[in-house]
Amino acid sequence: MGNLDGNVWRWEFQWRRNCFVWEEPMKMEFLELLNQFVPSVGRDKWLWRMNRDQGFTVNECYVLMQQKYRVHSVLVPVAEFAFNNLWKCGAPSKWRVQSICFSIAIARPKSGMIL
Repeated sequence: MGNLDGNVWRWEFQWRRNCFVWEEPMKMEFLELLNQFVPSVGRDKWLWRMNRDQGFTVNECYVLMQQKYRVHSVLVPVAEFAFNNLWKCGAPSKWRVQSICFSIAIARPKSGMIL
């Protein structure tokens, strides 16, 4: 993929085939993007830039996306309340909901039974 030449990283690609003419601009754009990246010698790790101390949480990601991509539309008050309180509710976990549904499905009376 590449070599460290002194303090400069040099990318070396072996393409499986020559690029078509229409692919050349995309290839050049790709190489320009890659030239901005310099691999490090240290150990790699994932880092959530929004919260470096605690790390990634789905709640933080949801809030970030809600702030960044919020569609400014008028919601019905009930829907707005539901969306704003989504992470505050004590909703049961997925497996609990599935087990409750399974229990209801087993316990329901057979069709044709007289209640």
